[in-house]
Amino acid sequence: RVLRDRLAAFVRCLTAIPSVLSAGPAGRVSLAVEAQLLAGCYEGAAIAAQRACNARPEDPDPQLALAKALVFMSLPMGALKALRRAHRLGARGAEFTYLRALLAEQERIAHHLLWLSATAEVAEPTDSGAAVAAAAAAAAGFAARERLLDLLERYCGGRMHPMVNRVGGLAYDCDDPWLDEAVAAAAGAAPAAAALGQALGADDRLHGLATLTAAQAKAAGASGPLARAAGWTRDLRLDRPSPVEHELAESGALRRVTRTDGDAAARFGLLADEVAVSAACVEHAADRIRQTTGPVAVALPRSVRVPVGHGYLGVENPAGINGWYLVADGGPTPYRLKLRTASFGNARSLAHALPGTALADVDLAMMSYLLVQGDLDK
Repeated sequence: RVLRDRLAAFVRCLTAIPSVLSAGPAGRVSLAVEAQLLAGCYEGAAIAAQRACNARPEDPDPQLALAKALVFMSLPMGALKALRRAHRLGARGAEFTYLRALLAEQERIAHHLLWLSATAEVAEPTDSGAAVAAAAAAAAGFAARERLLDLLERYCGGRMHPMVNRVGGLAYDCDDPWLDEAVAAAAGAAPAAAALGQALGADDRLHGLATLTAAQAKAAGASGPLARAAGWTRDLRLDRPSPVEHELAESGALRRVTRTDGDAAARFGLLADEVAVSAACVEHAADRIRQTTGPVAVALPRSVRVPVGHGYLGVENPAGINGWYLVADGGPTPYRLKLRTASFGNARSLAHALPGTALADVDLAMMSYLLVQGDLDK
């Protein structure tokens, strides 16, 4: 099928050349896009069309041809950039900082919904009414998370690893309809998370299960929802905020969520509350994206060299703090790079919380710790 499509594109290119030479800007756009698609280069097709349009931006014909070509050929996000450029809509300037914050909070919501929904699905409360409520809440939570992952896939093509962060910005831009759907999906996730928190809070087995104190969390190096549910209030988004996070906090969208009980019920309740906070952050970030102008990434040289030295940065990930330590020797790649994951410190705290836990409840206790197996040794 691929070879057939390529051959058809090749034939179209050959047959179009004589007429395109005298067809003006619109023909040049179509041929440029077709040629790049023939080479299997979707991003190149968008760039070629963009350059062809820029040759005569005052002429509407190139814009119309570009719109038709990109719509019918279903190009990815690069096509949206080219369309906006051709129509002189303008890229959005400091947008990438707000868009990055929006994506981070969107991922936080998806993360929390996964743990809440999966736990509600297997909790099996002894009361039949509570069991029905937990099952319904789990189904709604999975559906809300699926909607978020569908949006992420539309944005970058990936559902688990977006791979959109770049030195100097983001790999892709977004359009206003996508922003509207992102806000709606986040807003819809908040009541789903609240229902999950209520269903899990009604399960007596979670109260007093795998209790962790603030002092124990600090001693083990725990972080994130696990530590905040134990009374340790640290949240790097608020304690060491970026300019965007500071603005989110000033607006009231970003606020600190804590508990003091330190048990599994407190941890799941905190996750549910944080979903509502992240939904408010998504809405505020989307409003700011619509107001800003400029590109989502800056132009960089072919080779980026980090000056000789070393540095550390901690990031408040959904499950806790991921720490990055980088050593540079002046070359184009890091000399050393070390990652300390949230799971590493959180798993250490199990030594304080698990002793005395009934064997039948170990699975629920472990699920409340938000551990990722692949992170445990880092």
